[in-house]
This record gives sequence, structure tokens and C-alpha cells, in this order.
Amino acid sequence: MDNLSFSSQSRKLRRFFKIHNIKLPTDFYNELLEFISSACIYEEEGRKIRPSLIVGNNLLDKHLSMILQANVLCFSKEKIKKTHLKKRLKSLIPFCENGWRIFINFDSKDVSYGIIRNFNGPTGLNFDDLLSGLSAEEVQSFDLNYILVDVLNNFELMLKGNAGTFKIDFKLCKPDSYSQNFLDCFCDDIISAVESDKRKLKVAFMKIINLFSQKLHGSICLVIDNEYELPDDVLKDGVFLPEPIDICAVLTDELNETNNKDVSGIVSVYEKYYAFTGILLEMLNFDGITIIDNKGRLRAYNVFVNSDINSNNALSGGARKRAAEFLCNQQNPNYLGVYFQSQDGLCSYKRVNNNE
Repeated sequence: MDNLSFSSQSRKLRRFFKIHNIKLPTDFYNELLEFISSACIYEEEGRKIRPSLIVGNNLLDKHLSMILQANVLCFSKEKIKKTHLKKRLKSLIPFCENGWRIFINFDSKDVSYGIIRNFNGPTGLNFDDLLSGLSAEEVQSFDLNYILVDVLNNFELMLKGNAGTFKIDFKLCKPDSYSQNFLDCFCDDIISAVESDKRKLKVAFMKIINLFSQKLHGSICLVIDNEYELPDDVLKDGVFLPEPIDICAVLTDELNETNNKDVSGIVSVYEKYYAFTGILLEMLNFDGITIIDNKGRLRAYNVFVNSDINSNNALSGGARKRAAEFLCNQQNPNYLGVYFQSQDGLCSYKRVNNNE
């Protein structure tokens, strides 16, 4: 009988941990393999959660936490020989939904479990960025070894450490060929017609876009030219906003004023940022298409294309994928690009007119 097993490839993962000089006890490593095998489809009481972890040594150094501007909450500490990985993860994974990352820290005799993150506002670097930005000298001075474990979708995990990256793909089919930086392209198109400081805006928008895999259960977002009028012949049925919700204007006005505000004013700015970007997330979670223009203005949501696309035999997949492909196939120069995310978490962004 033929047998196809991913377990034969686990030695590559073991090698990846060795390269990063993270020595895991055998029982712990076996439990970690078991967790990784099901992490992509993890559920807690019927609720899908995408776990994010960091495993390593010397993660709790106070000076390192200061550099990373990290808040560290340790929940349990035990002897390495008494491994309870599954039990500890079960009690911590729900916190990942609120932006926390689970840490598993090893020292000579003990292993500590808890959660970690920083709070640098809309335009500040997040924990992962600051960690990956450490110089080789800083990593060496802290004797730091780490691996970040992130679920990308229902089939893929990404492991990233100070010495390289490692991707695990459970799909048996050939993956679609999309640019690796498609989220950057998506963000660039959303703010392409904005005249203010695009650097700050991009940082703020990317923080929201990077939440899509965690917060959305499947979505389509069409980016259009800011001068284009809606509805049109293709996009007729939906909620078309009489006045666009100008997220970029809110961010530009508020973020540029933070230097002149006291603490309460800055908190108010950040609260407004999260409230307005939260509107975007809620719209994207509706059925149909969310439309945003290249000035970062929300124009419509819950929009559906003509039902006759279902009769087009050239389009395959579910209704959401067919709608995304239909939009990509249009010759409308005012359609700039289409972001697509399936319920499985697979996502892409395709520019309509130049096939990126």
C-alpha cells in the first residue's frame, strides 16, 4: 500500500532548530511537532484562531525587553523535564486574537510560558519588526536565539529566526504564482493618490492589512481610482456610501498632530485610528466586495457583481473566487487591483491592468 506522510520531512525542521542553537528536549519537540501539524486549523470551542509563537533562549532579558519596547507577561514556569506544552498552549492561544504572541523561553533548567507584545501606536514598529531589526552584535550580546512561528492560512506556517526562515506547506496542489510582496502592492495602491507623507500612512495601513488573516473569514477588496464614480454597470448591488469614509485623511490629520498633544490627546488619536480602521475590517467581513479608492477612502461594501458571471465556464472555484477573477478580467482602467482572501485564509492581490 502506498503511503504519503509529511512526518518524513520533520528532520528538516529539527535541523532548522539546531541552526538557531535552540536545543529542545525530545518530549517537548515531539509535542511541538504535534502542535505544528494542526496549528493551521486550530479551533477553540468552534472558534478558529491563528496562533503565533516565539520559541527561544533569553527572551525575558529585561534589557532586551526595553529595546523591543515589549510588555512581557509570564503565566507559568516549570522544570524542563516536566513538559506540558499542549496544556500551556491551550490556555494561551486565545490571547493571540488580541495581538499577543505566545513566548516559550528556555534557560538552563526551566521553561517559561507567557505572552508578549509592544504598543507603539499606528506608526511605530511592532515587536516582530524590532526583533528582526536587531544587529548581529546585539543578538550576540544578549546570547539570543529565537524562532517565530506564525500561521499564514489553513495550509501554511512560516518559521522565522535570527538565522533564516522555514516555510511549511501542507498543500498537495501546486500553489498559485503570486508576487511575494503582494500585500505591499495592495497597500501602495490604496495610498497611491495621497499627497501627504506616505511612509507613515503605509506603516499604519500595513498594521491593519497584516491583521486580515486573523480577523477576516474571507473577503474581496477592490481598489479603484479616486475619481471613478460608483455604481457602474458591473457593480450595482450593494451599499454605496454617499460620502466616502476618508481613512487616510483621519490618519494624516491625527498622526501629524501627535507631537503637539499630551498623553490623553495621543490616546484619543490612537483610539480614533483603531475605530476608523475597525470600520474597514467590519466591512471586509460582510459578504460581497468592499471598495476602497487610491486615496484610502472607503466607497462601498456588501457589493455584488452581476449574477451572470456564474454562467461563465472559464471561471472556477467558489462564488467569492469567481467574483474576484471576474473583476481581474475586466478591462476597466479605473479598477486598479483586487485583494482576495478565501475562508481557508489563502490570499492574493492582483493588479488589474499590468498582471502583477
